[in-house]
Amino acid sequence: MQWKFARQLTPVAAGVLVIAACGTTTTPTSSTPTSGGTLIVTYKDEPKTLDPAIGYDTTSWPEERAIFNGLLDYKPSSTELAPDMAEAMPTITNGGKTYTFKIRAGVKFSNGREVTADDYKYSWERMLDPTTQGPMTGGPFFGGITGAQDFFAGTATHISGIKVVDAHTLEVDLDTPNQSFLNIVAMPFAFVVPKEAVAAAGADWPHKPVGAGQYTLDKWTAGQTLVLKRNPTYFGKAAYLNEVDFQIGVTDELGVIRLQISQADLVSPRI
Repeated sequence: MQWKFARQLTPVAAGVLVIAACGTTTTPTSSTPTSGGTLIVTYKDEPKTLDPAIGYDTTSWPEERAIFNGLLDYKPSSTELAPDMAEAMPTITNGGKTYTFKIRAGVKFSNGREVTADDYKYSWERMLDPTTQGPMTGGPFFGGITGAQDFFAGTATHISGIKVVDAHTLEVDLDTPNQSFLNIVAMPFAFVVPKEAVAAAGADWPHKPVGAGQYTLDKWTAGQTLVLKRNPTYFGKAAYLNEVDFQIGVTDELGVIRLQISQADLVSPRI
């Protein structure tokens, strides 16, 4: 199972297994994926958070990639980058230090509001804000954005290198060229979140995420289950699965037994 959870789940029936309408595993009879059904996944450990600004572990990232999206993503089963929420790969100018992203018009969060460049500026500054207490604060990966160090130090209230040109244009300036910057942009930390939803949920935001991904969080019962449902407003290709049910606290041994008796479809997926 790769990090690209939502995107990897869409073709899962094609070469590995077919999910029947009832959610159980059946013998593949066709190479054509079948839409619908529920994927039951057993997890030994519970995700630590569903906040993309904070999550940095093998159990949080698959769910975060299902719920949220970013400007860029990796092509399925590839290390090659492709536009996701961006219309195309960015224009790179200023000797490799300035990146201009055009955001697709009409892309909406699952709460129905359109995603804009302001949302990206907010999301990235929130991700880098020391008060968020995420792993990216202080420099890892995003510290080369112009003005980030002043923001970390508290001498600036915003990051000058993250510029909103218009509703659908985001410009990012770096202090020095970085050939890995686009790979950084494709990380879950850079996924976009709606400010109003973060504010409304407050401290419970990691358990009440709102994104623009293929799935939405339906319910999360600590220590028991986490259920994702297909997002009907997703801007891209809809997920094949209607629902993904993570059964939490299931050891690998018990997971294999559940798989054998058709009570599970995947066991503790990891990289």
